[in-house]
Amino acid sequence: MSKLTKGKKKLIVFAAVAILAAAGVGSCMLNSMNQTPMLMASGVSMQEIQSFLSTSGTIKQGNLEEHIMAATTEVGNVYFEVGDEVKKGDLIVSFDNAEAMREYKSAAIAYEKTRLGLDETERKYFETMEDIAEIEDNMEFHKKKMEEYEDSTDPDERALFERYQAKYENAKSRKEGLEDTIPSEEQLKIDQLSFEEAKMKFEEAQEKVNSLPGNIIAGQDGTIEELNAKKLNTISKGTVAVAIKTSETQTVEMSVGKYDIVKVALGQSAEITLGNKTYQGTVTEIGTAADEKSNVKVKIQVDNPDESFIPGMEVDVDVLTYSTPSALALPVEAVKTDRGGDYCYTAELTDPEKQIYQPVKTYITLGNSSDQYIEVTGGLTEGQLVIDNPPTNIDSILACIISQPA
Repeated sequence: MSKLTKGKKKLIVFAAVAILAAAGVGSCMLNSMNQTPMLMASGVSMQEIQSFLSTSGTIKQGNLEEHIMAATTEVGNVYFEVGDEVKKGDLIVSFDNAEAMREYKSAAIAYEKTRLGLDETERKYFETMEDIAEIEDNMEFHKKKMEEYEDSTDPDERALFERYQAKYENAKSRKEGLEDTIPSEEQLKIDQLSFEEAKMKFEEAQEKVNSLPGNIIAGQDGTIEELNAKKLNTISKGTVAVAIKTSETQTVEMSVGKYDIVKVALGQSAEITLGNKTYQGTVTEIGTAADEKSNVKVKIQVDNPDESFIPGMEVDVDVLTYSTPSALALPVEAVKTDRGGDYCYTAELTDPEKQIYQPVKTYITLGNSSDQYIEVTGGLTEGQLVIDNPPTNIDSILACIISQPA
């Protein structure tokens, strides 16, 4: 056998092997292409949502406990004087919020009256319009019947003509009577404006009530150094009502930027971490002016300082800015954002028998968030399946199998 013949045989063998290999690869690719991918999904559910502002702060010498007014209000009574010693928990100043509560109740009543009035006007308008439409249908029917018998000389058919004519005229009269009772567009506008005005006053009164200060109670033992609250007098927002000189280090001060300061409010709870120790505190003071970097000073009064709580040391602070025990929510990793807004991929069942789903891009409205969950305020319903962590090629997936966590 010649070398050329052997060479040809080798080429044929190599070609056959290559074809078989290619066929195998092609088969694997085909199987891969035909395989329905499996995606993880969870049902939209009610979850506890807690949002925190996490930042750092500095322990300050807590020798001055200041109580600054968050709103202008009337002082009820003052129980101590400058120079008096107080114990933690002593009531120092009480406030008279009766006038604000009266305004709130009056605004609430006016709001409810105008709401009911507008509802009644709109109800009457739409019901009357529906009645008129029904009468017009009857009139059209009677009119066609009249035309059907109008030229007839047969006595029975003339009698039918007169009967339908009477019904037509009766319906026409009822329609005209109803038209006189339709609330005018002007009346509707007046009722709507009255409602909007009452709503605005109610919201203002509600906001005022929500911002009313609670009674001033000493947070620590100490001596009253400043007292600007006067019995039965008005005290303005931003005024230091009471300042107590204390001996304990109990204050943490932090700088909050312009984007986060709107989340902070007096009375919010906070957790302070120093090394392996944690302390609880409350936001007691929010600065009324920003520095050159647009940061605002916020003070937290610490409930349980100890010997480790040394002035000048830096601490980690987590302020609880929002909390709800039950909110419609989905995992944070399920949420994406594009120019159209926030969205997720819902899993829509397309083949119940084979349990085949299709990912559908769904735009949603979001609220607050925790580390794991984000509140959904619109676009989804409880129990709806959402893809947990959508793959990058999800827009090209037309069918998938869903796996849910146990």
